[in-house]
Amino acid sequence: YCSSCAKATEEVMDRFWAWEYYFSYLSPWSDRWVPALDRMEFDGTHPSQLTSVRSEAEAAVSQEQYLVRYPERVTQWRTQGEVTDADVRSSWNANANRWDALYDDDGDRNRRYQSDEPMLALLGDAHSQRVLDVGCGNGYLCRKLAKAGAIMTGIDLADSFLEIAVKRETDEKLGITYHHGSAAEMDFLPDSHFDKAVSNYEHAARLYAAGGMDALLRYVKHVGVRGMAATVARQNEHIETFDEAWRIIAETHWDPEFNGVDWDAVREELRPRAAEAESIAELRTVIRDMLSRLGQSHFALWPREALGDLRGDDDGAGGGGDPGFEVMLVDDQFVVSVVDPEGPGAAAGVATGWILQRVDSHEIEGSAVPEVEDIDEHTVRVEVQRAMQRRLSRSPGDTIELGFLDEDDEPRWVQIELAPPAGQLSQFGNLPPIFATLESEVLRAEVDIDVGVIAFNIWLPSVIRPFDEAIDTMRHADGIILDLRGNPGGLGGMVMGVGGHFVDENLSLGTMRMRESELDFVTNPRRVDTSGALVEPYAGALAILIDNTSASTSEVFAGGLQAIGRARVFGQRSMGAVLPSMMDELPNGDVLQHAFADFVISQTGVRLEGRGVIPDEVVRVTRDDLLEGRDPTMEAAVEWIVRQH
Repeated sequence: YCSSCAKATEEVMDRFWAWEYYFSYLSPWSDRWVPALDRMEFDGTHPSQLTSVRSEAEAAVSQEQYLVRYPERVTQWRTQGEVTDADVRSSWNANANRWDALYDDDGDRNRRYQSDEPMLALLGDAHSQRVLDVGCGNGYLCRKLAKAGAIMTGIDLADSFLEIAVKRETDEKLGITYHHGSAAEMDFLPDSHFDKAVSNYEHAARLYAAGGMDALLRYVKHVGVRGMAATVARQNEHIETFDEAWRIIAETHWDPEFNGVDWDAVREELRPRAAEAESIAELRTVIRDMLSRLGQSHFALWPREALGDLRGDDDGAGGGGDPGFEVMLVDDQFVVSVVDPEGPGAAAGVATGWILQRVDSHEIEGSAVPEVEDIDEHTVRVEVQRAMQRRLSRSPGDTIELGFLDEDDEPRWVQIELAPPAGQLSQFGNLPPIFATLESEVLRAEVDIDVGVIAFNIWLPSVIRPFDEAIDTMRHADGIILDLRGNPGGLGGMVMGVGGHFVDENLSLGTMRMRESELDFVTNPRRVDTSGALVEPYAGALAILIDNTSASTSEVFAGGLQAIGRARVFGQRSMGAVLPSMMDELPNGDVLQHAFADFVISQTGVRLEGRGVIPDEVVRVTRDDLLEGRDPTMEAAVEWIVRQH
């Protein structure tokens, strides 16, 4: 039996001959794992090696000896995205003569005994038709089809191969045209010029991975065959991608009933459409159709090129270094919103209100928020913001080059050496070490009006004691402001204790439901201060500040206290990333965004995932506000507290 009939296939990492792995197949009859025949031959367990009529068995497999069974080299493993046209060209140039030596007019043994017969059957009658051979190599197939009456054009990236092909065309004129170029970039060819196209082995994987398969449709009038190897590769990758997206949701969705959807039936219905998809765009339509059946937010398919454009080359990004300033999205531009007067940004002259236009090689041209097919603008803004935060936080000691427009819209170029992050280094569970900070102060808003302000950057146990101590200094304040802007969340259970500082009874802020369990976030009234004295929870005016980078636990806390009427929320719509969600890369490079838990605000039944917390007072921050050093969100909260008195 072959891989198509096997119940399952796996790659086993174990060297044999010049290879570093072999395939093993699960038998459809015995449920045993069986090595592929070439591995069995290596082990001496091939059927032809175990029978007394060995010569007859060998004759049934092939009529010739395998003179060069495997190349004498060790495989160089590289990821698909690392292989460039220059790599392909160099490799084939180095091997062209050796490869050509194995060919005659019918190609090599693989083509004679395996691929050409079914490929030519798929191609059909090509007499008097224009046929494009993508990855033509030494031109054997061009010559074979030209002799059958086809009008042939060949393209290849390897100079050495083309020299061989052109010489043979010179020796025997068959009217073949050859081009030197990449299978992924054929813009020099006229649109809809060819009747058919083939791509046999040489460039099939590279052609499809580079997006050339979709581009190839431009040059072919009638899409009947685009090469057996490329067609099979496309179908296999489409099915594998669809199956992986379906499996991820089947295994991780919080509701075993899938919101009333028969998930197995969805697979049976849509899988054939995925296999028949002629392009990545068609495959994405099928997968998005599958996701839409759930009728739930925060399930999305991100095109690989869209995330690549957003994230760029982020090697080394997110290392925790501090540039000494923060940026926020104002309309469609990143604008400096906060500058630490003691940080490297201030030392370099960076000021609030400056527009960030470049970080190292990443340049923002036009809008910083691109349009992404089938992804709503809010979600795109969230991802753009996350990507920029990572770009600005390489390792401490690294130098980043930044380009800005200053207050006069004049370009400014600065170099900043990233500082170590401020705060206390915290370790929780399997999370990497994180620097947690908490700042607090009491403002005199007006005569006899005191407003306490507490801001912290993450929900981790190391901020609990400082938070409790800050509350102790504010028990007689006329109002308290909790600044959760830029706070991405953390330990969800902390909302129960922190909420207990402001709620005098056990109230549910919301419920998180997972496949095997539920967690109800119930406030725990705090009746003892840090000195051990009896106290009552703070009953004064409470304002919470959020923005589009407030996420997860920050949203649970703000949305829950808002729903029970205990707090008034100011700022911009939060991230809408409440649930423990993941971004899983699929086999074709696209990314599946999916949540594996559900969270509902108890008092309202509202789901915050994908929606976010909507402030009671939405405050629009402008560049002019930042240039003037104003914080309109904080000002709005202070004014509200003053009005309460």
